[in-house]
Amino acid sequence: MMSEVRDTTLVRRAVVRLGELLPYIGIVTVTVTFLTVTVLGRLDLGLRGLYLAIPIMLASIWLISRRKRLERTTAEEHTPWMALSSLRFTHLTLLNALIFIVSIILLLLSETRPPGYFVLMAAFAGIVFVQVLGMARHSGWQKGIILGSLVLLALNLTWSITLKYPLYIGATDIPAHLLFTDSVLQSSHVTAAMTGGYQYVPLYHIFFASGIEVLGLGLRDGFFILAGLAYVPVVLFAYLFFKAVTRNERLSLLACFLFAVNATFIYYGGYMVTRALGFVFFVMILYLLFRQPRSVSTLAILGLFTVAIVLTHQTTLVYMTGILALLVGFWWLLGRPQANPRSQVKFVSVYLTVFVVAFMSYWFIAAPVFVHGIVSRIPAIAPTQPVAPTPPPDVTPPPDVVDPPPDVVDPPPDVVYPPPDAEDEVVPHLPALMRLRIPAMMFLFFAWLGIAYLLRRATDKKYVSLAAIGLVGLVCLVFYLENPLHLLPLFTRVLLVGRIRLLLTVFMSLAMAFGVVILTRSLREHKVELVKKAALPLIMGVIVAFSFFSIAGVANASDVPEFRNPYFGERRYFTVAELGAFSFVEGQVPTQMRVYSCYVARRYFRHRPASIITHPDTGYIDEGCLVLRRGELEERWLLFSGAGARYQYSLEDVEPGDSILEHLASEERVYDNGTTEVYMTFARQG
Repeated sequence: MMSEVRDTTLVRRAVVRLGELLPYIGIVTVTVTFLTVTVLGRLDLGLRGLYLAIPIMLASIWLISRRKRLERTTAEEHTPWMALSSLRFTHLTLLNALIFIVSIILLLLSETRPPGYFVLMAAFAGIVFVQVLGMARHSGWQKGIILGSLVLLALNLTWSITLKYPLYIGATDIPAHLLFTDSVLQSSHVTAAMTGGYQYVPLYHIFFASGIEVLGLGLRDGFFILAGLAYVPVVLFAYLFFKAVTRNERLSLLACFLFAVNATFIYYGGYMVTRALGFVFFVMILYLLFRQPRSVSTLAILGLFTVAIVLTHQTTLVYMTGILALLVGFWWLLGRPQANPRSQVKFVSVYLTVFVVAFMSYWFIAAPVFVHGIVSRIPAIAPTQPVAPTPPPDVTPPPDVVDPPPDVVDPPPDVVYPPPDAEDEVVPHLPALMRLRIPAMMFLFFAWLGIAYLLRRATDKKYVSLAAIGLVGLVCLVFYLENPLHLLPLFTRVLLVGRIRLLLTVFMSLAMAFGVVILTRSLREHKVELVKKAALPLIMGVIVAFSFFSIAGVANASDVPEFRNPYFGERRYFTVAELGAFSFVEGQVPTQMRVYSCYVARRYFRHRPASIITHPDTGYIDEGCLVLRRGELEERWLLFSGAGARYQYSLEDVEPGDSILEHLASEERVYDNGTTEVYMTFARQG
């Protein structure tokens, strides 16, 4: 017994030592990496990695400079950070109500979401942050207003894009999910039309079909209304999880706030596909695992949500298993309390075992297609992208070729299509790259502080589970933030790291909250009076900026011309004109005829033979219907495909005689609404 205690203490001390060394490790890693890529002649990679290097260096320097004082800093502060009376709290709530109403008016008056809308939403978030700092201890009604405000913020941001535009498509999977949902509506049961194995995980589409039927709404409106209502309650369960692990109300509300304004969380509000609903169940399960005391009813609800997540999204099960396994493993090493049959770590361990057995049994017995799919991915670390048909041999694709995810995989929310790797091409685009990464830089700065703090508290029994979460956060940063490893096919095509990010958001928000708390407390306890006075205004300004750039980031504001990044991302919705052209194709073009289009439109036609255009010279097409989103092409670019990769086709960069508009001039144009054109293409003779 004494040996076990000694081993446990040794492990905890090792973790504390890791927390003390973390800033030095960060500085050395950044320096060595930058020197290595410079020696290898890949300074472009170093420049792109500045968004990782800068916050790690700054946070590490601060940790080193405050290493002694940090030992006396505690995150558990129950008294309000600022004087905020009940009357003033009420006034701030009324101000937020006014902002909320004005934001809706702006949405109704503008063709696209105006920049002022995002400013108002950031101000709304900033006021909630102030209320978190000034909330009276144990004030139930103030806590309720804060949580209600975060839910309303999430709903506003979600419906402002899904209900405003003719058809929001996110990363292009939404049309397919609408098709699957409609197939359930029309037939009242799961059908073979649900391709990709979704007939084995039909709960998502059954839920939407049933809800639409009950509400009596159209497919599009019913789908997006239900999506918002199903997604935003995860804010409340995230708060309950934070409260269960921290036992601190204000810290939990702060973590919940950072969770609600996280760019990834905001993105999936509109792009509420199967993995997003799986994430909702995941957070509910996390809360139930950490909830104390446990009861029979809690176990029954836990079982219900387990069945629900198994029938919702197969990939989420694998990632959830990995995350929980890391958490349990670190927790066990730090605590070793499994001799107590009622211990939390033992309960989570048993649940994890049952969970894995449950979904693996389902896979092998009822849905072996999942196992076959996973096995087929293992040798496909460097697969070739099938492209049909191929262009003539004397044709070469444009130089800015990038590897795409397979057609069955939708790009992660912040996938970017960067310019070429050459240094002289990266430098002009560096400001755009850095603006794209501002929320990630702010997150990493605070998360690095929070993780270091949690590790340094590992010897405190109250911090065992939190130290384990800190270790999970440290290990999973490589998956959560884009880095050079994400260029490897192992990460993009096998591990699908873009799908892991959402599940990690809840842990990363907690780490960030600890970083915000210890930095603020340290500044407020500074010897210099000016620093003390500037601490709260500084932190408030940074958090409001974090909220704004998360809300108005490239992935979340590609519909706004003023915020649109000219180098990255594409518009994530179809216009009325584009949908009109698609409707023409559906009604007039025979179903067996292949449709050729850009990547985004091709995803709309996934229920029929369809291919991505491989080259602007369309003479390679024997016979088919070609849909050209000309408005999008002339405004920006389209994603075409060639040589097994996807590339950005732009009229600005096209070589003379290689414009798709010139090649299509000789084809039969059967539809043109000024924005989208439809051609019947035939191979040239002779």
